[in-house]
Amino acid sequence: MHSTITVLLQVCDEILRSVNNSQIVILILLDLTKAFNLVQHDILLAKMKYYNFTDSAIKWFKSYLSSRQQQVCLKNMADTKISSTATVETGVPQGSILGPLLFSLYLADIVTVIKHSKHHFYADDTQLLISGSPSLIQSKVKLLNYDLRAID
Repeated sequence: MHSTITVLLQVCDEILRSVNNSQIVILILLDLTKAFNLVQHDILLAKMKYYNFTDSAIKWFKSYLSSRQQQVCLKNMADTKISSTATVETGVPQGSILGPLLFSLYLADIVTVIKHSKHHFYADDTQLLISGSPSLIQSKVKLLNYDLRAID
């Protein structure tokens, strides 16, 4: 993971380098909508085990993620409406210090399926970039599509 500015500088540099070498560039920008809400707890905890988190740490994170509840409160000048409480089944707490870290851990293995294109990550955004000779555009599109299917 990198900062937004670092990633943008890297991508711009790669594009300019390719264009200076008379190559075509294909850039795909992936933005996961409500990405932090999509994290499945059982998968995240399994990844923690894979990455050798201790059993006690995994137990703590399981407790941290499970049994969370939410409700909505709407207030106006004359009235307040409060929804019923709902259990949160997926996702990581947003606005927390751990939320982005847990999300990064959840997506850490995505790099293992990207085989043909350069990739950059920041927050919930992913960029795939592939370049080459204009005569190879069809094969480059196929390779990029292969990576997109693997991510999916």
